[in-house]
Amino acid sequence: MKTIRSCAMFAALLILIFTASAANGQDKATVENFTKAVEAGSKGNFKEAKKLLNKSLKGHPLFAPAAHLLRITEDITKKKISARTGKYIFTGVMLSKPETLDRSIKEFDKAIKAAPKYSDAYALRAMIRSLKNDLDGATSDLTRAVKLEPDNFMAYYLRGSLYASKNIYTHALSDLDKAIELNPKMAAAYNNRAGLHYSKGEFDLAIADLSSALKLAPRAPSLYQIRGFLYTARLNDSKKGCADLKEACKLGLCDYLEQGRKQGLCK
Repeated sequence: MKTIRSCAMFAALLILIFTASAANGQDKATVENFTKAVEAGSKGNFKEAKKLLNKSLKGHPLFAPAAHLLRITEDITKKKISARTGKYIFTGVMLSKPETLDRSIKEFDKAIKAAPKYSDAYALRAMIRSLKNDLDGATSDLTRAVKLEPDNFMAYYLRGSLYASKNIYTHALSDLDKAIELNPKMAAAYNNRAGLHYSKGEFDLAIADLSSALKLAPRAPSLYQIRGFLYTARLNDSKKGCADLKEACKLGLCDYLEQGRKQGLCK
């Protein structure tokens, strides 16, 4: 049976990152809106930041960084944290580039000093630490976040993704299960758990999670593409696989459909 080449997205689970290179117009708009939202938040314009983050999520429902910062704007509105703390957090995100990671961490340190019991500040600092390859420090921050707020589904999601990157699959699965239990509408958590199932050869479970994610994010082309890859290359079901790849192509991702056609799998 001919197969489409292995999908790079399943080579390793992606840890949250705040900037990304975008392959298509939809993703470019997503990152553009996110970047503008971060800039607005760093200046204390949280109303504008919230508006732009919602636009970013509308374009790419799996874009977890936007969902996380949206939580921050809501917590500022609810006065769970001060505007000053919010500015520290958004500035930290704005500085999350390779050349300014140390400055980014300092902004999160300020946020934590201002609001030492605010779990999301630890969770976001963890992501900067992961970008510095300080995975132990990142894990420690996420564990602290979970202890401070046991219902923080985003912290479980991030720690689960981090454990997956460290090949600690039992802990990763446990945390992603908990994230989904706390927030069954988080498409990104199903997506990452699908990656775990894939890495263990549990293709039916991976497809089930991708299908759950698609119910929540029906216009996310990457989900159709990955599920199509699994149907075609791992379950030998080219009919379902090609249908998914065609749907992904309609939404802007056509590379795997083109491979399938070249290999005679799809029409």
